[in-house]
Amino acid sequence: MTPLKNLNLLIVMITISIKTNAQKLELTTLKRIDPITIIGSNYVSMPDCSISNKKLFDFNNPYTYLQLMIDESGNSYQILYQTNMTDALDYLSLSNNANYQCFTVKKNEYCSCVKKSQEETFSSLQTSATLDCVVRILSRCD
Repeated sequence: MTPLKNLNLLIVMITISIKTNAQKLELTTLKRIDPITIIGSNYVSMPDCSISNKKLFDFNNPYTYLQLMIDESGNSYQILYQTNMTDALDYLSLSNNANYQCFTVKKNEYCSCVKKSQEETFSSLQTSATLDCVVRILSRCD
């Protein structure tokens, strides 16, 4: 084989390898839950992308939600988040069994995506876009 054919074969193999290593996440149920039932140690807060102070979980916030996810192996994960009464995101975290380290490595990508989500007109769309950022990045991590 010529060097160019070897290079093309290598590129194809890497592309296939990258695509097969991604995990497929399916969003299942979104539940509004009583915040007092949350065990905080089961969740890890997402990286803070703002200059303002990092927000903490509020055990009195009635706008507390669990977005359930499942991967192709049947493992389940959760995104825990809280909004205010206008549906603006106040708190965001992942269950401990999710690949949080991915967001440490891809913090710039995550923060860029979150910043772009703030361009949405309505708070509910900003929240939805931020959650989408989490799922897309998490789906690409092993």
